[in-house]
Amino acid sequence: MTFLLVVTGISVAVIAALLLGLRARPDNRLRGLAGVGTFAIPLGAAAVYLAVGSPSFIDPRASLDDGDTVIALLERQVASQPDLPGPLMNLAQALDEAGRPGEAAALWRRAAALGGDAQADALAHAAQSLIMANEGTVTTEATALIAEALAVEPAHLPARFYAGLAELQAGQPADALATWNSLLTDLPPDAEFRPMVESGIREAAARANLPSPLPDATPQLPDDAQIRAMVDGLAARLAENPDDLEGWKRLGRSRRVLNQFDLSHEAYLQAVALAPEDPEALAGAAEALTLGSENPAEPPEEALILFRRVLDVDPDHALALYVVGEAAVRQGDKATARAMLGRLLQRIPPDEPMRQAIAERLEQLDLE
Repeated sequence: MTFLLVVTGISVAVIAALLLGLRARPDNRLRGLAGVGTFAIPLGAAAVYLAVGSPSFIDPRASLDDGDTVIALLERQVASQPDLPGPLMNLAQALDEAGRPGEAAALWRRAAALGGDAQADALAHAAQSLIMANEGTVTTEATALIAEALAVEPAHLPARFYAGLAELQAGQPADALATWNSLLTDLPPDAEFRPMVESGIREAAARANLPSPLPDATPQLPDDAQIRAMVDGLAARLAENPDDLEGWKRLGRSRRVLNQFDLSHEAYLQAVALAPEDPEALAGAAEALTLGSENPAEPPEEALILFRRVLDVDPDHALALYVVGEAAVRQGDKATARAMLGRLLQRIPPDEPMRQAIAERLEQLDLE
C-alpha cells in the first residue's frame, strides 16, 4: 500500500522535518535536549514523530555508553517520577528508536492519561507505535487511539492522516477520501507533505470508484525515492526563491534526517547568510558539520565556532551550552566547562531525565 511508507523509520523522520512549522514549535533553547540523541559525545551513544515537536539533535544522553544504557537511565527517571509525562514520553521515544514500538505504545498511553498540552500528541504517538509494531496495519486499538487524539484536538494533523489510513484499510475508501480531502485543505500550498496526502486521495478515490478531485499524478516512485524527490523539490524551489529563510532551515533538517550532512550544512549556511544571528540556523549548520565529520564525538573547530556564535545570540541555548562545555572539558578548561554545564543544568526542567546526566557530569568535574 502506498501509505505504508509513512511508518518506516527514514520516511517518518523526513516527513517530520518537512512538516515542522505547520504546528507551534517548542522553545528552541531546549530543543536540542528534547528527543533521543543522534551521535556520541564523551561522558557514548544515545522515527521521528510525523508532525510534532523538533527533530532529534545532540543529546547529553548520547554520552552514556549505548542505547541500552540510555533506556536504563530513562527507566530510572520514570520510576522516580511516574506521574510526569516528560520522562514517560522520553522513554517511549527511546523504545521506538530501539525497535520496541509495542512497549513504547504502552508508555505513550500512560503519558496521554496524565493529560496536559501534549495529550493529543501522546495519543497519536501511541497509535503510530502500534502501527509500526503491526508492520503498517492500523489495528482496532490504534484506531481507537486516533479517535481519542481527535477528540482532544480535532485539527491534529498526524491523527487526521492516520484516521484516513485506518478508514482505507477498513474498506471505507469514501470516508478516507473525505478525511484526506479535509486534511489537504488545511495544508499550505507548498507543504512538502502534500504529495503524500494527494497520493492517498487518489488511491481512496480509485478504491471507491469515484472520480479523483485531483489531476493524475506522475508514476509512483519507490518509497525512499519519493521522499528524496520531495526534498529535492524543496531544494529546487529554494534555488528559485533563495530569500526563504524558513525554507532553507526546513531543507537543512530534511537533509540531516536523510544523513546528507554536507547538503544539510550547505542549506543551513544559506539560512545563516540570510539571518546571521538566527540560533536555529547556526546550530543546525554546526550539528550537520559535526555529524559529517570523521569523529562526531569531538566536533571540529569550525562547528565549535558556530556553536559559540549561537551562545552569543542565545546564552541559554541548551545544545550549544552542552557542546561548548564538553569541548572545554577536553581542552582542560574546567572553569568554562563548569560555567557552560552549570548554566545548562539550570535550564533543564526537573522532570527531564537528562538533568541527572548533566548533574553527574558536573560532579565528575569537581572530583577531577
